[in-house]
Amino acid sequence: MYDLMKQSIFRRNFNLARTLLAAFCVLAFASPGALLFAEDATQAPTLHVAGEGVVAVPLRYARITLSVTSTQKTAALAQADTAKRADRVVQALQGAGVQDLKTQSIALRTITRDKKTGRIVEYFSSNTMSFRVAIEAAGRMLDRCVEAGANNINQVQLVPDDADLAAARKDAMAAAALDAREKADIVLSALGLRAKVIRQINVDMQFGAPTPMRMQRMSEASTPVVGGDAQVRATVRLAVGY
Repeated sequence: MYDLMKQSIFRRNFNLARTLLAAFCVLAFASPGALLFAEDATQAPTLHVAGEGVVAVPLRYARITLSVTSTQKTAALAQADTAKRADRVVQALQGAGVQDLKTQSIALRTITRDKKTGRIVEYFSSNTMSFRVAIEAAGRMLDRCVEAGANNINQVQLVPDDADLAAARKDAMAAAALDAREKADIVLSALGLRAKVIRQINVDMQFGAPTPMRMQRMSEASTPVVGGDAQVRATVRLAVGY
């Protein structure tokens, strides 16, 4: 009697499970997009837009890198000659009140050997330094350094004032953000929709500085250095929910 009851209950549960499985299969095959649509309905619609802002910033300073070099028959002579002339250059720069004066590198190496004996016959010594000066004084400062003993001008890079650059970055970001929001409003308005929430914001900044000028062995003529403007460019990307 007990075994018959167990068999009856098992058959009823088995039939119920088979009926539910059949109904699920019929629903899935009859409308295969039904479950996918339900899943997509949980994802809020989002519009992705990007805005740009470009602001000009004046170049006010020249960042100059120069060096004193010497080639001599002995290491002592090469190093002594370089040190003597480098000291004169430093004194000239300190007397002129330049900014951020610092030593970049000091080097001493062999450059020539006798092919037969392998004996060293020449040594090369260098002292490289950098400083910052107002653009209008850069040409005079270069000439002054050459007169004091510098024989290589490695690089002249024009840069903006730190405060001007910071203000330009803020203005560029604000312009890019407004541009992105305006684009989103135009698209949504044309479709009869409206923005509800900004879900994500990404900001990218670029500073378009002029290509540094590279020069070597300056002549005795006056050295003109002309400034200009650089560009600060910002890109703001928005993910706007509607």
